[in-house]
Amino acid sequence: MPTFLELVNDLRRECSVSGSAVSTVVGQTGEYLRLVNWINQAHAEIQGKYFDWKFLRATAQFTTAVGVETVPAPSDLNTWDMTRFYQGTDQICAKEWIDYRPNTAASGKPSDIFIRYDNDLHLYPNPDDAYVYDYEYFKTPLVMAVDSDEPLIPAHLQRVIVYRAMIMYANYEEAPELKAQAGELFGEAMRQLSNHQLSNKSQFYGRSETDLFTVEVQ
Repeated sequence: MPTFLELVNDLRRECSVSGSAVSTVVGQTGEYLRLVNWINQAHAEIQGKYFDWKFLRATAQFTTAVGVETVPAPSDLNTWDMTRFYQGTDQICAKEWIDYRPNTAASGKPSDIFIRYDNDLHLYPNPDDAYVYDYEYFKTPLVMAVDSDEPLIPAHLQRVIVYRAMIMYANYEEAPELKAQAGELFGEAMRQLSNHQLSNKSQFYGRSETDLFTVEVQ
């Protein structure tokens, strides 16, 4: 898997930046700092294009405790996949907190899951035993910080980060030919990434729809 440092050096080579290879992403100044920042910015932009990239999907589980109706959200949660909660073979579709009508006297195996305003889960009825629930969610985008950090994007598709960063470099250097070349490469790389990593479903607001996907070079 390419590392943060390797992607920065890929950008340096693609843009024919003079000087030796970047030795670290930490503590840089001047042009090398710009290269580091452009890779990080490009990575952030691509991750933020859609919240439901496959590479942002995660699976986990929790076990209920008797009398405890609240389950904390994962620390890296961006948004829940509300259709993918399971207790054994039973699928549960989570509901919004605004739809909750409490009956605090009820207890048993939770059959309803509500997403609270703070993104924690509320179980109903109140658990009367230990039950295991599996679920899926989408993680927050990764921010790379040290040399060895690796993007979440699959390795064979990570050139898209370099190509987006090349556009930023070309804008800074006022290099229209490089920008045009980078724009073509970035457009094709984003199409490949989208075809590989998007579900092509629009189940509720905010999900991606690749039929409507366009790439604009800025």
